[in-house]
Amino acid sequence: MKKLFVILCAAVLTFTTILPANAASTKLIGKDKARSIARKSATDLKGKTLSVVLDTDDGVRYYKVTGKTSSRSYKFEIDAYSGKILERDWESRTKKKGTKSLTKAQARAKVDKQVTARKNQKYYSCEVDYENGIKFYEIEFKTATRSYELEVNATTGYFTERDWELRNKTPNIPTNAKITKDEAVRIAKNTVKSKLGLTTEQANNIKLISCELEKDDGIYEYNVELRYKSYECEVEINAHSGAVIDYDIEIDD
Repeated sequence: MKKLFVILCAAVLTFTTILPANAASTKLIGKDKARSIARKSATDLKGKTLSVVLDTDDGVRYYKVTGKTSSRSYKFEIDAYSGKILERDWESRTKKKGTKSLTKAQARAKVDKQVTARKNQKYYSCEVDYENGIKFYEIEFKTATRSYELEVNATTGYFTERDWELRNKTPNIPTNAKITKDEAVRIAKNTVKSKLGLTTEQANNIKLISCELEKDDGIYEYNVELRYKSYECEVEINAHSGAVIDYDIEIDD
């Protein structure tokens, strides 16, 4: 009996030790903490008024934090539970015309020098744009974990926009979902393959447009959009069972 009592006490102690850690993972960090994280990331926001709104998108609950300094406008998306920054954007509030004339190569070199993640880039584009008569280079690239968008003023050589966001934002709210996004995409592609009577080789050319986790009438489902040649396909999949709820296949005229 004494031995049983000791075991039960040990179990209770273990449970009470683990419980707070589990509970913390489902507790919102709060607006004040979100503001603190944003100010730590952008020190020029210290002392500035920040707007904070709790929002949810594609199964991810986050705080949208916005604020301004005398020279920049900031926007953050911060995981509402972990405090991890999911997206960080800033843009110059005033864009002045200078006397320089940067080339594309010089603009790209500037990015390579200042953005260390560029060395692992997956995709790179550099396009010319004009705003109020001022020439800008809009530069986009991807790393394994982030998507970047930057703007360089070709007449001053300064960055005027610098944005990044995580490429994969893990859903963080209870959904009762047992099906992952990858599994949902596979189910959707198999559905299109079957309905169009495609061979395995043909099905390899089905392109994924988007896959979003949504809540409809209390049920979580994946809305998967695909494209095969001129066919536009949309498949709704129960996120718990993997069953196809509905599908729509149309020819794009």
